Amino acid sequence: MNELQKIFTMRTVPCKFGVGATQEVGFEVKKINAQHVLIVCDQTISKQTNILEKIIGIIEGEGIDVQVWDKVEPEPTTISIQKAIDSIEDSDFDCLVGIGGGSTISTSKIINLYCSYPKDFHAFFPSPLGKSRHIPGRIKPLIVLPTTAGTGSEASAVANISVLDESGNRRKAAISSEYLLPDLAILDPINTVTMPPQLTASSGLDALLIAIGVYTAKPFYTNTRTLTSKQESEYIGSNPFSDLFAEKAIELCSKYIRRVYANGFDIEAREGMLFASHLAGIAAGKAGTHIPHANAISIGEKVQADAGIRVAVTSPACFDFIAPFLPGRMKHIAELLSGETGNTLKESQFRASHFLIALLKDLKCPNGISELGLGEKDIPELSERAFQEKRLLAQTPRFITRENIEEIFRASLKNW
Repeated sequence: MNELQKIFTMRTVPCKFGVGATQEVGFEVKKINAQHVLIVCDQTISKQTNILEKIIGIIEGEGIDVQVWDKVEPEPTTISIQKAIDSIEDSDFDCLVGIGGGSTISTSKIINLYCSYPKDFHAFFPSPLGKSRHIPGRIKPLIVLPTTAGTGSEASAVANISVLDESGNRRKAAISSEYLLPDLAILDPINTVTMPPQLTASSGLDALLIAIGVYTAKPFYTNTRTLTSKQESEYIGSNPFSDLFAEKAIELCSKYIRRVYANGFDIEAREGMLFASHLAGIAAGKAGTHIPHANAISIGEKVQADAGIRVAVTSPACFDFIAPFLPGRMKHIAELLSGETGNTLKESQFRASHFLIALLKDLKCPNGISELGLGEKDIPELSERAFQEKRLLAQTPRFITRENIEEIFRASLKNW
């Protein structure tokens, strides 16, 4: 008989948080004795904001050489990563600085991995897309400055990327290792002000639904104990540490997401959402999420949509699916989303989906997967692909079948 898990492990990334924290990047790079810094970002950051120019000036002001690669693509693929590697192969940098959202931070992690261990980085992807090779040791220092408040990638030991299979189709994959944790996250809400309203909404939903996914993941002590050496790349389920962070992230998102969508210059709301995103990222790093995120991977391989939207469109139906098995937690989520208290358990456990739908309406989000261009004919393929995400579905708080996932997708054709 397999022994159940009795131990949970959580690790956090050092961070500097607050308005103006960007000014600290020069000091931090100098502190690790870096001589040559590679800055990684996308062309939105380099050409449409002054963030890159400001950070270059701060680092060069410390007498440190700076090189920039600004061609990060949204939803990066192995092809775009290879372009980065080819363009910087002769560089001798000793520190990376990643400026941007989840795509940039994941790209920075994989560039760093390759430059630290210059072998075929495909080998580090899980089977069948790769060889499931473990990262052998530490990589170069990585400092990240998020410009979105959603994925919490700055607190994550995961790099997400799309791998092109033999047929040329995108397959979402992730490399997971404690060695991919950034060495420092600099969280300055001023750097998120440039996000337009719809990106603000989708990234905020990403943070909110990551936190809810963590909070509703099955408890760590219901998982089978694994060897310590294998725990590096495994999610362990919800635990007292992740519960604290996830609850606070849900509370902050509920308080600030409508405000920041309505007014991008509301610095208090920007600050609250950035903090929520970071807390959710920490919590998710080891606890894991489940059904909505498995569905989002499947959706992302069929259509182009922001990560938060891909998760959001099936979340109401997922909430209703798990509610009978987590009545207390779903009641608490409903209270955090609505501010309503005093309702009975029976009255509240199915209300979380109702309040989420109200939020999606307020944020002008697509009404279900049909507004992403998906229909009944796509449901079998979507469900089969989502059901393959065993690493995520292992944290589902109730037993789930492929038929259950089909029902969730069908219920998500329209949410209201």
